[in-house]
Amino acid sequence: MSQQVLMYTSAVCPYCIRAEQLLRRKGVEEIEKLRVDLDPSIPHCVSA
Repeated sequence: MSQQVLMYTSAVCPYCIRAEQLLRRKGVEEIEKLRVDLDPSIPHCVSA
């Protein structure tokens, strides 16, 4: 069974990078990333 994750991230977030590494180690193969630094339509409460 393939696990899917939706991840709100930015290019320079060290927590996001580490979280993705952890998910990959745990066997998550499919990570869809929504870049809060590139998409102004993402609500402000999600971005830093």
